[in-house]
Amino acid sequence: MEGNLRLSAILFFLALTSSLGFANTAVIPSTTLAIETGNNTSAAMAFTAQSNGNAGAGNVSKMPMRSLLYPGATTKMYAGIQPWFGGTNHMNVGYDSADPVQIQKQVADMISRGLDGAIIDWYGFRQTRENTSASLMLHDAELHPGFEVAVMLDGGVMQWGACSGCSPTEVVIEQLNYAAQTFYSSPAYMLRNGRPLMFEFGLEDYAIDWSQVLASVQGNPMIVWEHQTAGFDGRYSWVEPGNEGYLDWFYGDSLNDVANKLVFGSAFKGFNDTLAAWSANRIMSQSCGQEWLNTFATVGSYYSASAQLPNFQVATWNDYEEGTEIETGIDNCVSISAAVSGTSVTWSVSGNENTIDHYVVFISTDGANLMPLAQLAAGSYSLDLASYDLVLPGHYTLYVKAVGKASIRNQMSAGICFPGYCNDLIVAPSALTVSRGQSGSYTVALDPGGSFTAAVSLACSNLPAGATCSFSPSVVTPGSTSASTLSISTTSTMGGLRRDKQRSRQAPLYAFWSAFAGLGAAGMIILNPRSKKRNRKLKTYLALGIFIAILLPHTACGGGASSRSAGATPSGTYTIIITGTSGSMQRATTAVLNVQ
Repeated sequence: MEGNLRLSAILFFLALTSSLGFANTAVIPSTTLAIETGNNTSAAMAFTAQSNGNAGAGNVSKMPMRSLLYPGATTKMYAGIQPWFGGTNHMNVGYDSADPVQIQKQVADMISRGLDGAIIDWYGFRQTRENTSASLMLHDAELHPGFEVAVMLDGGVMQWGACSGCSPTEVVIEQLNYAAQTFYSSPAYMLRNGRPLMFEFGLEDYAIDWSQVLASVQGNPMIVWEHQTAGFDGRYSWVEPGNEGYLDWFYGDSLNDVANKLVFGSAFKGFNDTLAAWSANRIMSQSCGQEWLNTFATVGSYYSASAQLPNFQVATWNDYEEGTEIETGIDNCVSISAAVSGTSVTWSVSGNENTIDHYVVFISTDGANLMPLAQLAAGSYSLDLASYDLVLPGHYTLYVKAVGKASIRNQMSAGICFPGYCNDLIVAPSALTVSRGQSGSYTVALDPGGSFTAAVSLACSNLPAGATCSFSPSVVTPGSTSASTLSISTTSTMGGLRRDKQRSRQAPLYAFWSAFAGLGAAGMIILNPRSKKRNRKLKTYLALGIFIAILLPHTACGGGASSRSAGATPSGTYTIIITGTSGSMQRATTAVLNVQ
């Protein structure tokens, strides 16, 4: 909900400023670099990328899930939930599924992505964690009118939740009666035509007398069966690794069911159970987000605005063990780089642009607090800044964000300087590569033409898991000790989460160091060529720019350190935020850390 409000505010701001023509544009921040690049999901903050394709916690597109379906879709969108994390019998993903705070985060995250509800895999009331999680999610859903929750009775109940000496038929009757007495009365429970929905999974493996079940259970539930209707009230599709034609079969076979049966289509990013304790080494490649998009596109071959698919389920929200979770977002293997050319900011994309919904250009006066300048459609690669009438001279940092399609990871460019230099902090090299478990260093210097006039305290943030940073010295002073060595240490010791190999693809972020080379051409950057007063300001600015020093010598003496979290540092590309604070003034810049 918070993400939706922030997006609405940004879009309103863009529309307002567009109508005003950006006369004498003032940079008024409405967001931050940390918000736009940090974890905005319900995944645990310390969760790192896994070898089965699950991305680490990061910044995910909150475009509505329904936007991936055919135009005019009114389909109800749900997510399949696995509520068993937090114990010793499942992978450690950094949270407890029975934690009320975690449930609140998951419901809020699902709503922010345009989902209408959740379908909870349930092993029956004797499995305390799963049962508690289902109850908590129903309770939290009641606080969000329109968000629905249903229960899926899993065949695992026969092994882990059965009554002593009961037949499979008796087990199902007992569990469904508990659901009727405990869940169905919630105003958030999923209904169709006034009847509660009960999904099944894996019960076809047991000899169950369904006639006896339906005659014995309370609440008159509608039974929704996996794959087939088989005389029941509805059917849903799932993820079937190794069966590429499965969805075409399901939709083709379901066309005649839509009028008188419940039909739930499905989407998935891929499948990989190599980290699961029950692994059968089944793998369906994510193809950098293409499998996700293809599963949505298949729906359009069978349904349309005039022949709607009524229901849809994402498989899954958080099955980390089988590599189908979308909670952390879907890696599209995209990177974006930006540059200044004359009065325009330009950018280029590496990877499949069909995974990108749109671009947002941000501007900042301190490198950390951002204001959106414009939103542009995918396929756009430049924005002319001349019409924005920005004040010169000025210290501006520009960023370009590639906002992914629904639940695909967002990618942010490195900060770039406009019109000639920015941030008051200079970092070299702009990108550093270290092997996991090793260390490396940058030089951080004060811009001699910058705004700082007193001692500056240095700090770093946005580190990957298991990495630490330290400055030597941690305080620098203009004209005196104006440079520091920033050391980054990574770890190779595995801790917490089970891994075979860590992998994280975030957008490679490129240096703005080369912006100094553009000073000779800065005379071209005149946003209002008819203004003599502005030209005089530009000349003053250029004169100051001549005296900018590229790097000052650095010293090495004691300094502070900071850390993000313990555990092995996952391989990948990360954006380190470096902040300088002097009194009430704060400036920030970024550097790239590549961990191999």
